[in-house]
Amino acid sequence: MRGLYAQGAGITVWDAPSDGRYDGRTAETHLLRAPDDVLWVLRDRPDSRLARRFRDLMAAFDARAMEGICQACGAKAKRGTALPERTELYFFCEDCAGRFG
Repeated sequence: MRGLYAQGAGITVWDAPSDGRYDGRTAETHLLRAPDDVLWVLRDRPDSRLARRFRDLMAAFDARAMEGICQACGAKAKRGTALPERTELYFFCEDCAGRFG
């Protein structure tokens, strides 16, 4: 059995048997570090409190102004992306986003 639940501002994720690897992780951190789990929650538990929290966080992240320089051409970035298992963000302008982003 797999489960996720929100506890205050934190999140606990467990797999049976529980290994505690996500204990105390905030929803914000989990959204950025474990997107596969987030997608599972959104798909399998769309009406849960945790799914609502993830949707709110995604909307807040989307509403933030992009601050960066296109890594391909040096222009002001309009889009950003992240790769699994990486902590860096990669930024692209509108022209380069279709080619690289």
